[in-house]
Amino acid sequence: MVLFGEPVAALIPVDPFDDRFGPGEEAAARATARSVVEGPTLERFLDEPRGLLRVGVFDREVRVWLGSETQIVHLTEGIMRKQKGQWRKKRKHGSLQYKGHELSPAEYRLLPSIIEKPQLVMRFMPARRISREKLGRRVNLVSAIGDRFYNLVIGRPPDDAARVSVISFHEIEDGWSRVRAMIEQARTGEDGQEVFRNALPA
Repeated sequence: MVLFGEPVAALIPVDPFDDRFGPGEEAAARATARSVVEGPTLERFLDEPRGLLRVGVFDREVRVWLGSETQIVHLTEGIMRKQKGQWRKKRKHGSLQYKGHELSPAEYRLLPSIIEKPQLVMRFMPARRISREKLGRRVNLVSAIGDRFYNLVIGRPPDDAARVSVISFHEIEDGWSRVRAMIEQARTGEDGQEVFRNALPA
């Protein structure tokens, strides 16, 4: 496997990014994801997105909630362009320009830790914006880091349970007050929303 011209095998003797890795290989997979995100490969990808970048390994409980066959999360070229505001969504009458998120390389380096140990795991997006079926293939991973809260949405396509990617990553405006409102809304169970885990400090 080649990642931006660099064989993954050069980073670690056994490729830990095989989606079929066993329990004993999770630590190696996580270590390699962190080493890639912490190194120069990440900044090259942020400057010029090409292909995909493996950015973390979530736990088996999240895999069940997501209905996936893998624990690997990718940051894709398409989503990175969306993050940078270079993405348009086709509409019946024209197209919608996505505004993007202004995040620093240091914030993208938080991805492995947010993926590995999210403090809040939930489904949060009203069905009026996306279908219940699509919502069922997504989860929000929320973590408080310092005085900031980050929302990482990951999901899988309908026809491939062995592929999970970042859908959105951003700082939550209004911080804790907004997070509380999200939790309360998701707890109602409306629109297919649900809280799976909440270990955020009160």
